[in-house]
Amino acid sequence: SLVAFFHVAMPGLSAGFAGVDVFFVLSGYLITSGLVREIQRSETIDLVSFWTRRLRRLMPAAMLVIVVVLVWAWTLAPVFRRPSLGGDSFMTVVYLANWHFMQAGSYFAADGTQSPLLHMWSLAVEEQFYLLWPLVLTVVIITVHRAGRTRRTLTWATGVCAAMLAFSAVLLPVLYGLSETPDRAYMGTDTKAFEPLLGALAALL
Repeated sequence: SLVAFFHVAMPGLSAGFAGVDVFFVLSGYLITSGLVREIQRSETIDLVSFWTRRLRRLMPAAMLVIVVVLVWAWTLAPVFRRPSLGGDSFMTVVYLANWHFMQAGSYFAADGTQSPLLHMWSLAVEEQFYLLWPLVLTVVIITVHRAGRTRRTLTWATGVCAAMLAFSAVLLPVLYGLSETPDRAYMGTDTKAFEPLLGALAALL
């Protein structure tokens, strides 16, 4: 709700976009809590099962939105907008919308012509986290795990998570200072990662 209020410029809620940040932290916490339980139970992570569950949860609603946008583009949208909407849809399907939209105009300077799929940038960041974070944990398991030493594995995972979080948090202001617009810093996977990693760190601790 806070994000919606921010986008309609409701007085007193100019910081409503922080709702996205809170969502990322909570998502990182919940996902990592489940992964920790799986490691404690089986001393491994079933990556295929994890990724399949995430797709089943998120893809149906996303595909419905994309289909509606494509129907609108084909029937009602101005002709000059149709090629860009096709590209927006494709990048949304492959979960790279954040990198795509940061090149397509400022997220923070609405001019009335933004893509109806612009909000999908946050879903892309979330899905990229779901793809990469279990892989990082799997590498930690393979590298340091010994049978019956789950605690050691989680200790190392906590250290790796903290290091990644610190790198991302430092990179954010650096790129913000170097960019002409805040979009690269705000929407980049690398700079946004500290938020779900903050939740992940809390779960590991």
